Parts: sequence; structure tokens; C-alpha cells
Amino acid sequence: MALRLAILWHMHQPFYKNIADGSYLLPWVRLHGLKDYYGMVRLLREFPEIRQNFNLVPSLLVQLQDYVQDTAHEAMLDLSLLQATDLKEADKSYLLRYFFYANKENVIARFPRYLELLEKRGLQASAEEMERARARFTTQDYLDLQVLQKLAWMDEEYLELDPEVSRLVEKGRHYDEKDKQVLRQKEKELLARIIPEYQDALKRGQVELSTSPFYHPILPLLVSSRAAKESQPSIPLPIADFTRPEDARVQIQRAISYHEQIFGQRPIGCWPSEGSVSEHVLPLFVEAGIKWIATDEEILLHSIEKGPVPEKARWCAQRLYAPYEKLSAGGSITILFRDHVLSDLIGFSYSRVRGEEAAEDFVKRLHELDQRISAENPSSHPPLVSIILDGENAWEYYSKNGRDFLRSLYKRLSNDPVIQTTTIQQYLSEFPSRALPRLFAGSWINHNFAIWIGHPEDNKAWDFLKEARDLIDYAVVNEPQKTEQIQKAYEEILIAEGSDWCWWFGDDHSSENDAEFDRLFRQHISNVYHFLGKPVPEALLMPIKIPRAAAAIYRIPRRFVEPKLDGEVSNYYEWLTAGHYLVADQLGTMHRAETVLKEILFGFDLNHAFFRIDRQNGTIAQLFDQGFEFQILILPSFILSITRKDSGDLEVILEREHHDSWIMVDHHCEVAIGTILELKVPFSDLGAGSGDLIKFRISLSQRGIVLEEHPQSGSVQFPVPGPHFEEMDWEV
Repeated sequence: MALRLAILWHMHQPFYKNIADGSYLLPWVRLHGLKDYYGMVRLLREFPEIRQNFNLVPSLLVQLQDYVQDTAHEAMLDLSLLQATDLKEADKSYLLRYFFYANKENVIARFPRYLELLEKRGLQASAEEMERARARFTTQDYLDLQVLQKLAWMDEEYLELDPEVSRLVEKGRHYDEKDKQVLRQKEKELLARIIPEYQDALKRGQVELSTSPFYHPILPLLVSSRAAKESQPSIPLPIADFTRPEDARVQIQRAISYHEQIFGQRPIGCWPSEGSVSEHVLPLFVEAGIKWIATDEEILLHSIEKGPVPEKARWCAQRLYAPYEKLSAGGSITILFRDHVLSDLIGFSYSRVRGEEAAEDFVKRLHELDQRISAENPSSHPPLVSIILDGENAWEYYSKNGRDFLRSLYKRLSNDPVIQTTTIQQYLSEFPSRALPRLFAGSWINHNFAIWIGHPEDNKAWDFLKEARDLIDYAVVNEPQKTEQIQKAYEEILIAEGSDWCWWFGDDHSSENDAEFDRLFRQHISNVYHFLGKPVPEALLMPIKIPRAAAAIYRIPRRFVEPKLDGEVSNYYEWLTAGHYLVADQLGTMHRAETVLKEILFGFDLNHAFFRIDRQNGTIAQLFDQGFEFQILILPSFILSITRKDSGDLEVILEREHHDSWIMVDHHCEVAIGTILELKVPFSDLGAGSGDLIKFRISLSQRGIVLEEHPQSGSVQFPVPGPHFEEMDWEV
């Protein structure tokens, strides 16, 4: 009986539109529409046997419609079309800042002239450097930049097969104003094809389309901000509770109505924003006619397990790969729980390897999973493996926007005897669900709501939201004649309830657009006061997010260390003065469920470097049991690999770069594993002496697929000590 595979691509962007004047502050709906939303579903025409699931957030569809109808007023779009000879100095500064917002290796570098312009501007240019670059750029430079930025965000099918677009790719440089207009017409054509392509795929029965609450709010926190206490009892909350179940109901019902308006049928499935669920939101889905929702595997774990967490592989095989039915007021609803390891492989890891290699690994993992499920949990019903992830932001980290990977994957799945892709609706119509006695309140990120509430910046945003929401209640009672103004103000509240604003507040995430997201949120709240004819509180004129100086991502060693290499924390003091790197993703638009590694400690005596690696849950020894490998890249010339041989013994291999290849060298390294990994590396093996700088990065891989790299960019550095190292006064 074939394993069923349900892949759900979640398509979402923040609401960038200021409804007071129709302006769009940021271009990401348009750019992802051009590069991702069309091609992701269009690709399925090549693979008629494949079934997929797409979750289309209504607020995204609204914005796409604005672009299709040419009513979106967006500064970046306007400046991309302005004649290069008419660019003012401020326009040139804007182009130099915003027109290089793309992945350097996979988006910019595929166009040599685009990369040339980036290098001319400066790879990590400060404001002052960009001002100097402005004078260096010629009119032709700016014109080429306008055209190449459009080409870089064009769909792969257009880049390769459209005669006019492929001609401009081949042209490469020295573009003219006519070229720019050709691309603008192609943009309009492509954007207009997005929604019809999803409609066609739906009619063919090749996809299921689900929805999310209209403006992508965290529903449990709308029902009651105290929902955050279930997973984190000590989390600090805003001054006053935010309790608006009526808003949560509106967000769901409006989403369903709009989806039906666009696609001609009501959705039966809903991806709750950020996989956020609680017992209290289930009745709202039931009354709206939603049949299934989905979230992360950790929510299932905390819903059904008490006491110590069981070993993951066995637990998943027995519990994870099935839908669950949860009784609620008014009826019942089915809940799916995604496999976040497999989902994160696509979202974060497979971009590092060739598409064919990644597809082979993914399918092999599914085969092994099917065997494990059959052994651990034989059933008359085929298992359902749910893969749910962001459908747009991962692809710029892949070559050719991930198309090689997806084609390889879909080709393999089309002919696989063990795996059958399915829509969620199709599976639920054929097979029963298990009973779920309770549902833990949390999201798909760390099974809690800490991304959106608890930090002082998040809580300040919730306080602003509550004050503005209460003002609408006051107007309804005391100024009922302001019907139209109240409706507009309430729309702004619904927008401000979206999850995207608090995503960027606090320490969790950051981007080059932090200031813009901050301003957008405060603009939506301020518009409530404008529409109701009330003065805007002065506090809303000040940014919520406090700019932070770039913090050091690690601490260097303060004293010599002499750890006992046994793979265990033998005593508190042996690593106390070591350097310390805390594994924390440098997070932006995407957030993986959880890293495997927790922290890296490093230190030295006069003759050796020492490394210690800790993991989040379980032991390092268990990782080696599961076929994981560690590599320490010691820049610029050495790679140290730690693997387990078939005999069960650990093997440490040291390789040195030699004429563009790597050769094994003799070494005297020692390693021990247990709860932790401890490693000793003689400086002499590295040819390093006092005063030399050791730079290292650590990666965790499985079957040749790199799953994690730390740090994600750059390296951790420390000097080889001299005999007087401990006499120095290190500042902690």
C-alpha cells in the first residue's frame, strides 16, 4: 500500500498597501509573483501524475489583483520605469539601495553585468559608500540596473523560452529604454496569468487550494493574548489582555468568502497563520465549514505525550503520519501535523546540493520512512506524510530558482511504486482519522507564540493595537453616524492584526527592511485615528523597533582550558573560560523549526585547540548512530571530518587543500562523543603558531547533505595563544 505524500506550499506576503492612499511601500508581492507564484503551479503541467496543495492567503491575492489591474502604486516599480536620463539624485540613491535586494550567488551572479554593477556599488555598501558610488555610476549603468533587476526576478520559463525575454538575457548589457518597456509588458502578462493558472490546476484536479485567515493573524492570540501562557507560563504579556474572538471569526469567514469569489468554490482546508492553533480557535473553523487545518509535529507531541519526550524516529513512526480528528463545539475538525525535518530539508538544506542529488535523497528518506512505519506501526491505511513549508522564499537560495530540484523530484515521484502524491482532501475522503483528545496551544515555530508576543517591542505593538481597537468600539457606540469611517478604521485593525509586524519586532528576526515594516505597522494603526477624526498618539510617531548595534555572535576564550576528553560534561569548570558560540539562526523571512545543534565551545592551551559541540535534544552519540557527520572547516586550508565507520569506531580525517584539491594528511587529533562531542587538535597539525588566527566553521551533514552550518556566514575566529596569554586582561 503506497505511502501518501501531501506537499503543501504556503504562499504569503505581508500587506504592504496603505489603504489610505493606495501606495505600496515594498515590492515583494510583485517580485515573488513574477519569480515564484506562477512558475510553482505552472510546472505541474509537465507532471500530470503529481498532486499538490497550495495555501493562498487572501491578503496576498488582494494585492496581486491590484498589480494585475495596474492600481498598485509602488515606488520601486515607478523608478524601474523612469527614463535613466531623468533620474534625480534621490532616485539614484534609491536604485543603489533597493535594486540589489536579491541573493547574490543565485539571482544576481547569473547575470554577469548585474554582478559587475553590484561590485561597482560595493557588496556591503554603507550609506556613505553608496553616495560615493552614485557619482561613479553612469547613465548606462543605471539603465542596465533597471533592466537587470527585472530580468533577475522573472520566471524561469520566461527566461528560457520567451523569445523577447531570452533575447534580453543574451544581450547582457547596453540596454535601452525599449528593452525596459518590453519587460514591463511581460511583467503585466505574467502577473495576469498567476490566478488563472491556479484556477486551471484546480479544475484539472491536480491541486487542492486552501486558505488562511484573511490578513494572516495569529488566531489564538486574537481570541486571547493569554493563550501564550500555555506553552510559556512565565512569558511577560502586554499591559492589558487582547481578547477579540469576534475579529478572529471575521478573519476566517472573510477569507473563505474571498477564496470562493476568486476560485468559484469554498475551501475545505485552512493553514492557520504560522501553524498557530489552540482549543479555543477550533469552534471558529468548525462553524465556518473548514474540514481540516494543519500545524507542526511538535504540537502533536505536546498534545499527546506527557513526561519525557520519546525517541523521535520511533515516536514519529507510531504517531505522526496520520490525520487526527478533534471534537470541538459544533462538530469536529481534522488536523494534520507536518514532518518538520523533511519540510526543513527543502526549505533550508537541499539548496546546497545539485537538484538531482537532493531529489534522490528526499525520495530515499521517504522509502526508509515507509519501511520504518510498516515495521513499527502496521496498519490497513496508508501513512500520510505531510510536508508543509514556505512556497516562495526558499527558491532564491537554489540555482535556477529551484526548478532543477522540483523537476527531478516530480519526475521521481511520478514513477515511484512506493510513494503516491495526494491532495489533502483526496486522502481524507478515502481514509479515517485518529482521535485527538486535546490540542496544545502553539505555532509551528518552537511550539509557542514567542515570536509574536512577550518581547517588549511585541507587547508595545499589542498595546497600540488594543488602544486603537477599543477606539472603534467607542465610535460604534458614540459616533454611529461615522459608518464608512468606522468600516475603514476596522479594516486597518484587521490588517494590523496580521502576524507579519511582530515577526520583525523583538530579537527573533531582522532584515534590511526593519524600518519599513515598523513604519507600515504604525501607519496602519495611525490610519485608525485618521479615519475616526482623532489625533494620532505621539507614541505612534516613534519607531517601535530599537536599532541594535551589530552584536558579537560569539565570545572568545578568556583563559586556557584543559578538558577531559570523554564526551561528557565532567565538571562545571572544565569549559568555563572557553569561547562560546550560541547556535541561533540569523533569521529573516524564513524560520526553521529547530536546529539540531545548540552551542559550540572552543578553547586552547599552548599547544592544542579544543572544540565542544552540544545539541538541543538527545546526545551527540545518537547523531552518529543515525548517520550524521561533522566537518570543521579551518580556513583557509584544512577540513577536519568526524564520521563513524561501519565497525562502529569513530574516524577523524584531516585534509589539506593542495592545488585546488584536498589531500589527507597525518594528524594527532583526538575525539570523544557521548552527551557532547569533544575534540582536541594540535596547532602543529594545522601549521599554526603563536599569533596566527584560527578561523573555523562547523557543519552537520547526513548522506552528504549539509543540514546546518554555523555560523551561517563568516567564521568564528581566535588567535593561537602565546605563553603570556593568561596575563592579558580580556574584556568579557
